[in-house]
Amino acid sequence: MKTSLIETFSLHEAAGICCVNPKLLHKWVAAGRIVPAVRGSKGRGKAHRFTSQQLLGIAAAASLVRTRGASVEYSKEVIRLFADMTEDALDHWLSEEGDARTEEAYAAWKTAPILQDLGNEEEADHEEAMADLAGRLERAERAIKAKRASLGIGRGLSIDRGVFVCNEAKRQPKRRKR
Repeated sequence: MKTSLIETFSLHEAAGICCVNPKLLHKWVAAGRIVPAVRGSKGRGKAHRFTSQQLLGIAAAASLVRTRGASVEYSKEVIRLFADMTEDALDHWLSEEGDARTEEAYAAWKTAPILQDLGNEEEADHEEAMADLAGRLERAERAIKAKRASLGIGRGLSIDRGVFVCNEAKRQPKRRKR
């Protein structure tokens, strides 16, 4: 199945939504941690693009790397798990009330063993880690819902684009010495 460009997020959009530096996300692509749905070209031109499922995976992996020091292999598995999520499972994830079809798809998806490891309550910083994970996933969900609404997919949703600017990613401009 060919991925439509309008249904995807550019590398810079994904980085901003998931609160990661675009250079880091580019390194993850170069290292094979994530394979873009649409591979971009070098230099200026066509950028790498990611599906909604991959966006959720990037958000989860970025949180796990930041809060738990997750290994490359573990974060790659998390991203792949989300990337393999079916459209029905994604619809259930994003909806307030799911139907039997989406519920079944979501239930099948969430049985993956790697998901059972996400919330290790024995870690000292468990609450902080879970808050970071929930925050990043929530930002990704809002971005996906906004994208779908702009394309006429699902219910209407109006979101200020400024919501998706990550405070961690903002940098103060360097002051020039006079």
